[in-house]
Amino acid sequence: MGTNMIRREAIKKILEAGVQAPSGSNSQPWQFHFEGNDTVAVRMLPELDHPVLNVRAWGTLFATGALLENILIAAAYEGWKISIVLFPKADDRNLVARISFIAEHEANADGGTKELYEAIFKRATNRKPYGMEKIDGVIRERLLAAPSEAGIYDIALKLVDDRGQIETVARAVSVNELVMFRNKRLHELFMQELVWTEAEEHERQSGLYLKTMELKPQQERALKLFRSWKTLNIMNKLVGAARMIASDNAKVYAACSFYGAILCGTEDVDIVHAGQVTERAWLAATAMGLSFHLQTGVNFLAARLETPEGGKIFTVQEAELIRGAYETVRNIFQAGDRFVPVVFRIGRGGEPSARSSRKPPIMV
Repeated sequence: MGTNMIRREAIKKILEAGVQAPSGSNSQPWQFHFEGNDTVAVRMLPELDHPVLNVRAWGTLFATGALLENILIAAAYEGWKISIVLFPKADDRNLVARISFIAEHEANADGGTKELYEAIFKRATNRKPYGMEKIDGVIRERLLAAPSEAGIYDIALKLVDDRGQIETVARAVSVNELVMFRNKRLHELFMQELVWTEAEEHERQSGLYLKTMELKPQQERALKLFRSWKTLNIMNKLVGAARMIASDNAKVYAACSFYGAILCGTEDVDIVHAGQVTERAWLAATAMGLSFHLQTGVNFLAARLETPEGGKIFTVQEAELIRGAYETVRNIFQAGDRFVPVVFRIGRGGEPSARSSRKPPIMV
């Protein structure tokens, strides 16, 4: 095997770590292009992401930021010096990054790099209820250090552990489900994203796998019943099904030790950086044996409301619910004039019941 082929195989191994990054409903909206033997272009594929939540392709940009953070960590672990240039072509927004593999050196034996690299393959969304005990201050400081550890100083990460604030954020976040199970378009999109069986999950390697939702048997049965919009609409009128679902979810969401949020600007580079910092915090939490649940629904629904399409998608009541919930989140985390793309809950929740599969890097 020639030297160039060996180098490409080494780069592919790093990209395989990269694609373990989280993305909306596991859409994995990215693609890689070799430019010579030492450079890889990373393109985002926003059309793979949620057509309502992916406002200005922010969801895709955020996921690509998480991907790039994994690549940086994996490259250091594998003994590569790399350079990442964001948005190298002003007229090609979908070309998010160009990664140059500059030189090989001795693999990094640093313990911190090793634990983060190993966490890349352990990291998972855990939607279970967590323990609500206070967590050691050292752990808190490690999480708060994510922006500086990533070398990104234009992003803020904030945590709250006051029980009242946690419950308030949990109720606000659950408005996502309240609206989703009342809104026909959102309901249809959700049902399209759901992957119902393990066999289907292995075949698709994308979508929202049912077993990762951590539903009780009766909740699974209800969800299957609610695949029919007509049935769901009747149950909303009879018993307030959407409100019951949101209320149950809010209780689960409140079962955690911390709620966190990312604060950033609204330029493309800000959203990419937000994804990087979030992934760094998630990997640190995973390395410390903590569970992590990223939540974006209310945040991006609120952003959608500010677009011309927003008034066509939501009723006046739904819009009021979304705006109120997002404003609650902003107030709790003292966001000021900054955008809050995501919130997340952290605690000790044990192992998730299932994990979503990943496709190998798509090389073009």
